[in-house]
Amino acid sequence: MTADNIAALAAEAYTFGFPALEMQRVRYNTVFSPQARGRVPMNTFRHGRKLITADLREVTTPNNDTIYSSAWLDLSAGPIGLTIPATGERYYSFAFMDFFTNVFAIIGRRNKPGGNVSCFIAGPDWKGQPPPDAEFIRSPTNAVWLLARFLVDGADDVPAVNRLQDGSVLAPSAAAQDTQLIERQKIVVNAALDEPAHLFDVLNSVLAENPASAKDGDVLKRIATIGIAPGKPFHVENAQQAEALLRGVQDARARLKHDVRALRHAERPGDWCRPPREIGDFETNHWLRAVVALAGLAALPPAEAMYLSTISDETGTPLNGANRYRLRFAKDGMPPAHAFWSITLYEIDAEGRAWFTRNDLNRYSIGDRTPGLKYGADGSLTIEIARAWGDASNILPAPEGPFFLSLRVYEPGKALLDGSYMPPPVVRQS
Repeated sequence: MTADNIAALAAEAYTFGFPALEMQRVRYNTVFSPQARGRVPMNTFRHGRKLITADLREVTTPNNDTIYSSAWLDLSAGPIGLTIPATGERYYSFAFMDFFTNVFAIIGRRNKPGGNVSCFIAGPDWKGQPPPDAEFIRSPTNAVWLLARFLVDGADDVPAVNRLQDGSVLAPSAAAQDTQLIERQKIVVNAALDEPAHLFDVLNSVLAENPASAKDGDVLKRIATIGIAPGKPFHVENAQQAEALLRGVQDARARLKHDVRALRHAERPGDWCRPPREIGDFETNHWLRAVVALAGLAALPPAEAMYLSTISDETGTPLNGANRYRLRFAKDGMPPAHAFWSITLYEIDAEGRAWFTRNDLNRYSIGDRTPGLKYGADGSLTIEIARAWGDASNILPAPEGPFFLSLRVYEPGKALLDGSYMPPPVVRQS
């Protein structure tokens, strides 16, 4: 096999495995790392007790509308029960994501309004009979990331959401006894920086814990030729192979970072980018799966929430905090949402991940529930985007340099789902 062949296969393996490596990284950093804040065991909720701020940088592209509760589930020892309390009219969702970042089930206001739901989650090989009064959820992998979102209407509403979190209960049937499995779960990995040999060794371990879908058979056969196989120690034969592996990983990483930016580019100046329909259910689109894992891990599928974005103004010029911008929604042009919508501003780090930007207002988004917004006499809403301001009512603070905007619409209306609605362009002010 030539060096170019090895590099190409390493690039394919990295693209295929990156989402699982990101899941391993996040799981380690939240469950096993001694430095993890609020560390909890597997099969246990870790509740965020307040809205995320710019100081928390664990999961890229967070939102500032909901409080999260998350749990890393291990179904290898048996099914897990989940009790969701009554939620009233509040938006909530419990999204179940397999170890390859596919959202395989959602329980929430859209399909279970009012909450008060009992769930029974089982792994791919479980053969038993679920309780008749429970919502049965079959996971494609034994490792699952469960991410719950509860809508919060301001600081005064936080205690009510905290009570809902406390009423959300996981009931594991047993603890995992497989010592090899437990050790695999503890492997430290940074999917951006580690050596290819370590990355692929971790990937082999992850594939042993969570076998890939049968639909991935062709890619698994190809990457097996360079040593990617479930549970197999990854071995580098010589310096030439090591160089080719590194080149392939670097090429794949560079392409992912480029394509994250491309995913945020609209076809025409002033337009917003629409999410691909496959988000959350990627099938065999390994490229898109990897791009989304880098740009917005744990993104919900469009039927639950739509994320539109823009990185440029009405002329196609990239957004930058050195300038001042205006975004005006006509009264009849507000984002169509059955739940809620918000515009969030993100700065981007060197690896392409997106974070809230620190500002004196501690404001990271503006939406249909933001208190104190001033509307025009005609019912329109104008959002000002700037680093400095006088009247802060409609201000969305910007960083010093480049940024992008994300429009989140939860339970989107038909006009968004069918593509007939487009948000207004961001207009640069002189």
